[in-house]
Amino acid sequence: MEFKGSIKISQDIVTNIIGITVSEIEGVNCIIGYSPNTLINIKNKDNSGIVVDYNENSIVVTLSVILDKNYIITEVCEKIQTQVIEKVKTMTDLVINQVNIYVAGII
Repeated sequence: MEFKGSIKISQDIVTNIIGITVSEIEGVNCIIGYSPNTLINIKNKDNSGIVVDYNENSIVVTLSVILDKNYIITEVCEKIQTQVIEKVKTMTDLVINQVNIYVAGII
């Protein structure tokens, strides 16, 4: 296949993919500071529950979540990690090396 130019994927898109993916996981109540409908929460700001760090050789994601009380915390977190890595890879071909999760509370 012949390449016709470059493709650049906005960090906003990656953050939205992560936010939508996590919000669809059973056992997740919410991502702190994130709403897919508000642009202010999409960028790496202190109030965002999704932080994506692009380093030279890696992408590291940090999430702050509130989980539902009737689920096993470690199982939900493992599902978040797996699905975030898989979904971002499938949709963008970017490889996330690490997904760190801060469980801020349960409801």
